[in-house]
Amino acid sequence: MKKPTRADRKRNSAHRHDHKRSISKPVILLLVAILAVTGFWVLNSRNSVLQPSTSSSADVQTGFQQLRGRWHRSDADYVIDIKGVDSNGRMEALYFNPRSIHVARAEASRQGAFVKVSIELRDEGYPGSTYDLTYDESSGVLRGKYYQAAIKETFDVVFVKAS
Repeated sequence: MKKPTRADRKRNSAHRHDHKRSISKPVILLLVAILAVTGFWVLNSRNSVLQPSTSSSADVQTGFQQLRGRWHRSDADYVIDIKGVDSNGRMEALYFNPRSIHVARAEASRQGAFVKVSIELRDEGYPGSTYDLTYDESSGVLRGKYYQAAIKETFDVVFVKAS
């Protein structure tokens, strides 16, 4: 076996050095990318902590603050409890008759000068029953129609705010 010359050793050393450099570049780029993503995540999580996360700020921005609270149906022991409305009109709402009934969808919207509320119930005895209500600003009530899907009947209803 031939003994490596000084030139061979120098070439091999340079080759190893280039190889190390070519490995370290991708590693450094990967580390920079990881740090950038981590920094972005930390800043976003900090902003969400610093900004109010309650739906009341969205209620005020969208003009739905008057909907928050417990609403009692005037003709029976039924309650809609509206916790808040986000900026897209999605409502956090609970429904009781007097037991809790699953709310599949709850939305608020503006139609001209009117605030509309739409709630869909999906539970035992409530296979897609809906409330389509309008907030009556002059009297402070929610007034509209209730469709009871199980019996396929529609009723005029009024909800009065309790709190």
